[in-house]
Amino acid sequence: MGPSTPDFPRFAAPTPEMVAARVGIYARWPFCEGRQGGDRRAGPTKMISKWNLMGVRARGRRRGEDRNIYVDRYQSSDLVVVVAILILNILDAWLTLIYLGYGGTEANPVAKALLDAGTGPFVGAKSLAVGACLLFLVLHKKFKVVRPALHVIAGFYGALLVYHLYLQASALIGGNVV
Repeated sequence: MGPSTPDFPRFAAPTPEMVAARVGIYARWPFCEGRQGGDRRAGPTKMISKWNLMGVRARGRRRGEDRNIYVDRYQSSDLVVVVAILILNILDAWLTLIYLGYGGTEANPVAKALLDAGTGPFVGAKSLAVGACLLFLVLHKKFKVVRPALHVIAGFYGALLVYHLYLQASALIGGNVV
């Protein structure tokens, strides 16, 4: 038996009334794909794309897809942690400068080299480095270790703030620098 043509009914062109009743992309006959290029949903979302500014995706496209993906929208809890780290970083720089004014010394050799260049380069480089690292972590927030890492960094800066307060208190009360 040779191949036969199936008995599908032939569709006639629509009447003008039928075309007028259609809206949007269905107003064309015959219906054809209206997108330019390929389907952007066919591949994974890029780390940085034009969609980051629009905030389109907050989770994965498919069921069970919630780890190791890039998203476009971020939760307010993520913003709170990032802003807290930025504020703690600024407090760290400020309290370091105050402590150095009491006669203390900087233990970090990289920070010491930046301080030798001046307070502007020290604060600028410290803020830029921490900000760039936080931006990287926020873009990768759906990856397995990122959220715990953000909380560890916030805890580290919190402990550093307590240490700075101890140094400030010992310098003021004891009259000497630890």
